[in-house]
Amino acid sequence: MIDQAQLENLCSFESDGEKVISVYLDTDTAKESSESIKSQLKGMLRDAQLQSTPDAENIERYLDLSYDWSTPGLAIFSCA
Repeated sequence: MIDQAQLENLCSFESDGEKVISVYLDTDTAKESSESIKSQLKGMLRDAQLQSTPDAENIERYLDLSYDWSTPGLAIFSCA
């Protein structure tokens, strides 16, 4: 969970021309399997033509290796 200071920091972020990836996922595995959710993410990144960027690869790696699938939602913001 993020606190007020972190939220304010996100709101004031400027990318200096770099692409920013924002991902919002329903990760409730009672509705869909984690593999299906990861496949949806890959499709979204592909559709946005971001699938081979370092940020996208890091997001995919996070879901593969570190994400706690007991939580029902995920928001990620990334800018290399």
